[in-house]
Amino acid sequence: MSPTVDRDPPPPPTESSPPTELTIDQLAQATGMTVRNIRAHQSRGLLPPPEVRGRTGWYGPEHIARLQMIVDMQADGFNLGAIARLLESTPPGTATQTLSFGRSLRERWEDEQSEFMEATELAARVGAGKPEAEWPRVQEALDRLRPLALEAVNATFRRSMERAVDAAAARLLVRQAKPKR
Repeated sequence: MSPTVDRDPPPPPTESSPPTELTIDQLAQATGMTVRNIRAHQSRGLLPPPEVRGRTGWYGPEHIARLQMIVDMQADGFNLGAIARLLESTPPGTATQTLSFGRSLRERWEDEQSEFMEATELAARVGAGKPEAEWPRVQEALDRLRPLALEAVNATFRRSMERAVDAAAARLLVRQAKPKR
């Protein structure tokens, strides 16, 4: 019986090309996840298994994209059960395209630069002055806008707090999981 020869690991990627094959440790580093979380996602069926050659599992760009989709969906408030159902509808080999499309949908439509000006300059630009006949309409628009603005700020705050709490909890769990010397 001849000994099994493992294939040499792929050469390190250059700055211009992403790695095409990663070990689980490299995948964890590339995605900012722990090896334990990656394995947990695999056991739940959220992540397809790696290609195993010899005794080494090799992960690729689709695995990276799939993990990034999971992170994005968790940030949007989906639980792992819902994420599993959504990922089931993602055809194999399309995670990179799906992730790219989802992120494109979330991008801002245009970059808008803040502009600061004095009140007199603003009044000159608007040029409407204070038309008393329009005040009731302006007040009504403000009354309709106020609850929507508060909802938007509240949702943004909740999402930011969830991310901060999740990140702090993850750091704490990692610290606690390390063996004490």
